[in-house]
Parts: sequence; C-alpha cells; structure tokens
Amino acid sequence: MLKVAWRKLELSVEPPFNFKLSLEATPPLPPLEVRGSLLQRGLSVEGASIPIKLSVEGGVEAPEAVLLTPSWVDEELAEAAAKQAEWMICAKLRLEDAYRSAAQDAKLRRLVEELRGLKPWLSPDPWEGLATSIVLQQVSLKAAYAMLSSLVERLGRTIKVGGESFKSFPTPSAVASASIDELRACKLSRAKASCLYELAKLIEEGSLNLESLAKLPTPQLLARLKELKGVGDWTAEVTSLLSYARWEVVPAADLGLRRALAELFSLPSLPPPSRVRELTEPWGAWRGLMAYYALIAYEKGLLKQR
Repeated sequence: MLKVAWRKLELSVEPPFNFKLSLEATPPLPPLEVRGSLLQRGLSVEGASIPIKLSVEGGVEAPEAVLLTPSWVDEELAEAAAKQAEWMICAKLRLEDAYRSAAQDAKLRRLVEELRGLKPWLSPDPWEGLATSIVLQQVSLKAAYAMLSSLVERLGRTIKVGGESFKSFPTPSAVASASIDELRACKLSRAKASCLYELAKLIEEGSLNLESLAKLPTPQLLARLKELKGVGDWTAEVTSLLSYARWEVVPAADLGLRRALAELFSLPSLPPPSRVRELTEPWGAWRGLMAYYALIAYEKGLLKQR
C-alpha cells in the first residue's frame, strides 16, 4: 500500500478549550468519527469531498489544533476545509466573554468553573445542521445516531485514503435524488424522510439558500426556519445553534434541558417552555450556551452535588 502524504494546517483556537471534556460531554455525531486521539471525516467543500484528520493538543489554556488533509487536495480547498473545521470545533468562540457574563450569576459561576473549556460541536454547513436537527426530533441520541449512521453509509460519499475510510454527510443533491423508500431504509420515519427530501429539493432547485440565512438577525432567522416543512420551535432553535452559532437561542422545549433547569433551580416539576425562557432570560446574550452548560452539568451529575 502506498504511503499517503498529508498536508498539515495549524488552526487558530481561542482558549480555553477542553477538547477531552467536549468529546465526553457530547460525542460527535456521524459522519464525524473518533479514531484514537484524532477526529476524522469527509467535508463537502465547493462540491468536493475532502478527507480530514483533526487533533487538538496543548492543554486547556493553550490549545493547539492541527488539521491534516491529503497532499493531493488543492491548497485553496484545504484552506476552505480548515475554516470549516475551525467552525466545527467552535475554534473562534471566546468562552472568556461568556464566563465574564456568567460570573454575575451565582448558579452559573460554579458551572463554568467545573466545565471550563467546554465547547459544543457545530455542523460544518447549514444543510448538515438542519438535517441533523430534523433527525434528532423526538428520539433518543442512540436512535438518532443509528439514523445518521445509516444516512451517511447509504447516501454519503466515502473516500478511501491509505486504507482508511472518510465519510461525508449526504449532500442535498444526494438526498433529492433518493426516493422516499430509500430514505426510509435509513431508519427514518416517513415524515422525516419526506421532510428531508422536500428540503433537499428546494435547495437543489435554488428556492432555498441556507447560507444566506446567516445574514438574518436571530428573530428573522428563527421565523424563516419555521416556515420550512417539518421545522417547529425546537428544530429551528437547535438549527440556529448547530448551524449558525446563535448563542442567545435556547431550545426551550428540550426535555433534557427542562430536567436540568428543574434541578438547577430546585423546581417541584419540569418547567414548561415558557418558564424555561423566563429562567434563562437573565443569562443574556450567552443564554443558549449557558443552557448547554446546565444540560451537560445535569448529565454529569454535577447539579446533585450543589
């Protein structure tokens, strides 16, 4: 087997970043895979599928991220892939800004101290984020993982490099070219299969440009997303986080978050979405990120220790 030469690109990462904690808190969803100390997948860049390997070392306060792409990948495409990878790991997210805001709230102060450097994973492009949010609707993470794995396996592109497989998320073109039955074979319900198919068709026809929505203020972004088939409040809110990094957005109907806030605020029962919004409103522009911290703290049992 021929030895593969890899191009090394250093990524710029704002500290703090606890890579290990971030992996433990939210295991990456397909097609992102953990291989030892590396993350790897294929990224769709300007119509091409680019194999990447990503590593983060150097410690929480001085993270050093490196992206590897095969040397045969065009330099401009490799640079574009590096920008997608930086977005995917929230490399530019300045947690210290969020922490300064959180320090004013006694409940949040301890959370950010115990989870220092935690960053969520973002989708490398808006289509993947929207499609993933739809798959995640009203199912367990285990079930969603199985659906996404099947989608990637059946409709995504796989590139072999040096005996390793790098899988990309299905493009809108691939989904629009599939039948509903083919999508159903990916363990999707008929409603989800139909929803993904119709959204992919809109993108392929040029009627829907998800990238352009990034220019919209958050209220208009949420409103536009909710105009799409199969997208309600929860899906629009999760997509605004996964695809557009709108950290002021809270997925108020999320069951896990409601459980976390019930414990954090010592409530007698689960708060309804309206109460979730009231409780998180004082957290300001970072309330979506702080809600994520509360959820992870709940899942790790940290709130019981308070």
